[in-house]
Amino acid sequence: MKRKGFELVLAVLLSLSVLSSCKGGPETIESVRNSTGDLLQSGQLKEVTAAGNEWVFLGLTLSGRTSEKEKKAYLESVEAYVQSKGQNRLNDNKSTENSRVILGIVAAGGDPENIGSQNLVEGLKDIGYVRQQGNNGPIWALIAVDAAGLSRDDPFREELIKSIVEAQQDNGGYSMMNGEPDTDLTAMAIQALSPYEAREDVRQCIDRAVRHLSERQKEDGTFEGYGFRTAESVSQVILALTSLGIRPETDERFIKNGITLVDALTSFRKDKGFRHLLKDEKVNDIATEQAYLALIALKQAEEGGAFRYFK
Repeated sequence: MKRKGFELVLAVLLSLSVLSSCKGGPETIESVRNSTGDLLQSGQLKEVTAAGNEWVFLGLTLSGRTSEKEKKAYLESVEAYVQSKGQNRLNDNKSTENSRVILGIVAAGGDPENIGSQNLVEGLKDIGYVRQQGNNGPIWALIAVDAAGLSRDDPFREELIKSIVEAQQDNGGYSMMNGEPDTDLTAMAIQALSPYEAREDVRQCIDRAVRHLSERQKEDGTFEGYGFRTAESVSQVILALTSLGIRPETDERFIKNGITLVDALTSFRKDKGFRHLLKDEKVNDIATEQAYLALIALKQAEEGGAFRYFK
């Protein structure tokens, strides 16, 4: 108990120290966003324009940091990758491969229905295929087909929405395969459903999911999953709330002991990037990529917009 109490106090102190600097010291949220973008753009963590590094490319493109030359280089890399597969499913078991690459192609101004002589959107259109990855598959497939501009009349979209809505647990959460609810997956489900919140069935689903996330938030503003409190979980919740047009730093449901989600996220700050766990000594590439998307989403929320992975 003493150890847990010490860890909680330490986490709160870390959060407050960063909060202080972000509010009035040398590092503001804007400067955090800029320096994180600088790190990702430098290529120190991952190559910006390579197929497979879509989250880096997405973040930098959404923030206006990629040039037309870089977008072209990314599309050329993707085209070669798709051609090497020789089919419209990039992975026979993981539909999220298609979903992720579709988002990158759209961000680069390309056509996911005609890349490397393949139609990656058509490759997704099988509910049985996307369900092979549990609830993760339909969630990202819906985000991807929305980005690709799939017709609103296409029945596949309705299959995806129905699959996500029906997968919600009684407590409002989501899991990969109907097990213990997971913060990240619950937040991702909200992101996928957010464009449809005007629908009553979706609205009720979203409300339950948001309430569930609020109840799961810890005293230091973070979230615990599988025994760990991670930067990625905080980032995903920020993305979920901003996809609904909610300001995470002012919504009382997500302020614990005066600590906001933004405070919680910046407590993971390390140099110009972000750590996976508070105890980690090094910057983590995935944590940094997701935190950067969350920082972009915060800016969009400040400007009165709702976050989307596509413009």
